[in-house]
Amino acid sequence: MKKLLLFILALTFALVIVGCDDPVVPEEYTLSVEAEVTTLKVGETITIFAETNKPDATFEWSSSDEEIAKVNQVGMVTGVGVGTATITVKVEDVGEEEVEITVTEKDMTTDEAKDLLMTILDEYLESTSGSLKITTNDEIGSMVSELVYNYNNDGEIESLMYKLVVDNDPDSERHVYVKDGYSYNLANKTKVKNELTAQEITSISTQYSQAAFLAEATKFYTEDAFYAALEFAGRGEGTVEFKLNLSKYEGEVFNTVGADEIKLVITLNNDKVTIVEIQKKVGSNTVSLVVEYKGSTTQTITYPSDLDSYEEQ
Repeated sequence: MKKLLLFILALTFALVIVGCDDPVVPEEYTLSVEAEVTTLKVGETITIFAETNKPDATFEWSSSDEEIAKVNQVGMVTGVGVGTATITVKVEDVGEEEVEITVTEKDMTTDEAKDLLMTILDEYLESTSGSLKITTNDEIGSMVSELVYNYNNDGEIESLMYKLVVDNDPDSERHVYVKDGYSYNLANKTKVKNELTAQEITSISTQYSQAAFLAEATKFYTEDAFYAALEFAGRGEGTVEFKLNLSKYEGEVFNTVGADEIKLVITLNNDKVTIVEIQKKVGSNTVSLVVEYKGSTTQTITYPSDLDSYEEQ
């Protein structure tokens, strides 16, 4: 009995000693990420670095929107489209981490700007229908001219409107309308109409063609010296801005004497030019020239209600 009691006590002591050893705790795995930057431009790439203490870990990368940003299996992110996407990295039995990436528009090159300007100019020069508006503003005042035209496939005028107004003064208006075989003209507050003879058609086609209308306002589109001195300045909401390096400009279109800044602003809608603006700053004054490309499909012209009062010549 004594031996049995001693055995039980020894066994109990041994169990207590074993129970006092520190328990073996499994190692806690962690996952961390670090990005070089979180904003990039379309076409640019950055790398997101992921780190874990789990041996032989496999990283699984994914993007919440691959139309904005794509990521490969080593964490390299490429900007695809403008917007924000979440890049996620996962490690099995460890967890996942996220990085929010913002993608902005890329810089535009001067060659790209030239292509945009020449494309829209050629479109309207070659179109049989179109609507154009040119506005100039300077320290003296403003002038607005508009041209709306429809030609048939033979190049004959079907309908046309040309209008010019100075300083929003109705009394300054000059216009020409073509409708139903007649031209209707307003100049110096005098209204006359003329039958569309061959001579009249030639005169109107020459004076009020889209080429004649755009000639002065678009002269810089084809000037190599302009693009050689043009520098990307940034993007706005639907716009791209460039500045002319005045010290480098050797062209003839712009007079840079006394100018503090000459800026080109291109407005785009679905990557197509809708407005081209030149801003020239001289001291506290800003002179602007704005060309609006309002459509090159068949146009509807609203005619004056008093065409019957125009005196026939």
